Amino acid sequence: MKRLLKLFLSSFDYAIKREFEFKFNLLFFLVFNIVWILTSLAGISLVFEQAGTIAGWTRSQAMLLVLVYYITGSFIKSLVIPGANQLAELVRTGGFDFYLLRPVDAQLLVSLTKMYPNQLARVLIIAFALPWYLGKMGLAVSFGSWILFLILIILAVAAFYSLYFMIASLSFWLQNIFNLNDLFAEILDVGKRTTDIFTGVAGGAILFVVPVGLIATIPTKVLMGTAGWEILPWVLLSNLILFIISRKFFHFAVRFYSSASS
Repeated sequence: MKRLLKLFLSSFDYAIKREFEFKFNLLFFLVFNIVWILTSLAGISLVFEQAGTIAGWTRSQAMLLVLVYYITGSFIKSLVIPGANQLAELVRTGGFDFYLLRPVDAQLLVSLTKMYPNQLARVLIIAFALPWYLGKMGLAVSFGSWILFLILIILAVAAFYSLYFMIASLSFWLQNIFNLNDLFAEILDVGKRTTDIFTGVAGGAILFVVPVGLIATIPTKVLMGTAGWEILPWVLLSNLILFIISRKFFHFAVRFYSSASS
């Protein structure tokens, strides 16, 4: 565990230094993200001018959900999607050989050595905007709720790590899989809308099977005080099951890998 943490910190440090080599790009990305967030909030505002409420959510609650979405989504785009995309590319080009020869678990090595920290710029922006917006809504969030909120964000990132690497593992059979990044983005984008619009079996699946509800809906409800610690055991259980399935599927898929030297 200590070695993996050291590897992650080294990779993250390298990624940060790489980004700061292009300071203008980083500044442009920050400005672009501010504009993009404001555009998303304006779009939500326009929709609710016509609809009033959607699945019981008001305009201010939906805008809060979008802010939370950008926090979770930024972590996933920074820490999860790059590694999953890299796995598919390495399998296609034969570069996965190098990772199999290292004295570290191949899946973890692939996921820890590719990340885009510029995506975390959104998190910095929302970190300032979120407390202000909660105050504007008249919501006083307790310390315990903030802790639960952060735990759910971490679990959401972990759940999508399992899901995305399971999808990327299909490249061991379908070596010409392209546009995975678009697929990942489309799945993630569903979380920008409240999952309360889904009911019955679909509602359960969107929370525990394809855990889109974890991206924003459940953490937002925690901030609003309509969900609490009672949800955590179920989220932990679904995360554990999804992680075990993902790991087993990855190791099963590796058996079908044709190396560049074979």
